[in-house]
Order: sequence, then C-alpha cells, then structure tokens
Amino acid sequence: MYEQPMSFWKATALFWSNYFNFSGRSRRKEYWVPFFTQLVLYFFFFIAFVVFTIIIGTAAVAAAPDDAYTSLGILSVFGFMGLMFFLLICLVLIIPNLSLLVRRLHDTGRSGKWALLFYLVPMILSWISMIINNFGNQQDPSVLSFVFQLFAFVVNLVLAIWCIVWCAQDSEPGTNKWGPNPKAIGQDRYYNPYQQNDPYRR
Repeated sequence: MYEQPMSFWKATALFWSNYFNFSGRSRRKEYWVPFFTQLVLYFFFFIAFVVFTIIIGTAAVAAAPDDAYTSLGILSVFGFMGLMFFLLICLVLIIPNLSLLVRRLHDTGRSGKWALLFYLVPMILSWISMIINNFGNQQDPSVLSFVFQLFAFVVNLVLAIWCIVWCAQDSEPGTNKWGPNPKAIGQDRYYNPYQQNDPYRR
C-alpha cells in the first residue's frame, strides 16, 4: 500500500468534522496544519488588536484631549471586547484541539490519556499562580511568587517540547488498537522493531 496525500483543505475539514471525535488516529499533517493555521491567525489577531488599539486610542485623545478618563474608558471597553472575543475563540477551539491531540497520540501508538497531562498541568499551574498573585502584594511581589513563576515556566516548557516531539513522530505502521494507519502505509514498508520497546506506548 502507498501513502495517501492530504491537502491543506482536507486537513482543515477533518479538524472541524472530527470536533468531538476522541477515537481513531490522525496523521502528522492532519495535526500540524490546524496547529500552524491557528498560530498564524493568533499572530494576525494580535497585530490587528494592537493596530486598532492605537487607532482608537489616538481618535479618543483627539476627540477629548482634556479628558483622559474618557480616553482610558474607551480603551478599556475596546480591550475588554478584544479579550472576550479571544476567550470565545479559545473556548470554541479547545475541544477540537484536544480531540485532535488524542487522535495524534493514538496514531503514534500512545494512549490519548497523555493529552490530559499536556492540557491539565498548565491549567492547574496557571490557577495556582493566580491564587499566589492575588494573595501577594502587586507592588512588591514575593519570593514565592517569583520562584513559582519560574517553576511553572520550566514545567510548561518541558511539557511543550515533550508534546511536540511525540506529535512530530510518524504514524505507527499498520493497524494498532486505535484503528488502521491513516496514511494507508503497509507495515512491511515502514516497520520499526524498536518502537515496540517504548514504555510510554500504553
């Protein structure tokens, strides 16, 4: 059997059509196309937000040059609307991204339960960080807050690299317990005996 090609649009369509699908397998291109697409869109959203903030801020100051509170109020409303829009996008994308990660892990021969590690640990660390900051003095941050922020950064960096390495691996040859190879490659063509000794493939 030979590898079946996948276009950009096919990978995008699979991302949305498998919104709640936590079973089966997803090849590398099916994972990385939505990943980098979202990365680019987030970047342009940030640039657009900054540009519009500058434009609105300049217009607000020009309209009321002697009323700083009005200008700050307008910027605050715009910033709040931008934040709500960004959070809405994140909420819409969190489920399909999680299901896609689960299927990508399945494709490498690993349990989708590992996705919980990559998702929950950063969330828990963020909550703890917010709690520590709320109890601390904003003008004079405590040593505990600094140490925890450094710890959280290192942990999140390690998890990110770990996840990227796994998701960058090729599909497990043949059919595994989560389904057939999505690339339609025969096991006789890409068989790697050393993959069977990976302790994380459970």
